[in-house]
Amino acid sequence: MARVRNDVSVVESGVKLKTWATPSPTGPFSVVARDGVVVAAGFTDDVDALLERVPDVDGAESVSEIAGVTEHIAAYLDGDLSAVDEIVIDPVGSPRKKAAWDVMRAVPPGPISYRELAERMEPPASARSAARACATNPIALIVPCHRFIGSDGKLHGFYWGLDVKEWLLGHEQRFTR
Repeated sequence: MARVRNDVSVVESGVKLKTWATPSPTGPFSVVARDGVVVAAGFTDDVDALLERVPDVDGAESVSEIAGVTEHIAAYLDGDLSAVDEIVIDPVGSPRKKAAWDVMRAVPPGPISYRELAERMEPPASARSAARACATNPIALIVPCHRFIGSDGKLHGFYWGLDVKEWLLGHEQRFTR
């Protein structure tokens, strides 16, 4: 397993990655990228937790920016909600989950139900399957799994905490009025 120790990369086997973190209103947000392509992201400063979602890692090097990523995350946090749509991603997952994550990326800001997400998937899936795709999303924010809520209109589950999900939905609402 790869680890980041004091911003020095540790080489083991596989591919070397870059990590970058920034403060956000809900705490640190970190990104893991390979050659400028995001493979994992989340609301944490625990890079090892993100690296667990990426197989065949050679190590990770902490950097001050990732071209094509850093500026888009900053723009999103400043209110340009479509800025993250420009970020190139390559999540690790089954073809079905990757297809679900593609559908999530196409959903504009504003909450919709897991059922509506399931209906947009090809072939259509169950709401439970859609919720599972959200729960296993390795690239938070950029793949906006936070936009999906229960059919009852309530927030349900979010890997990074319901307080983060609530802030993200509120942030997006402020800039889509």
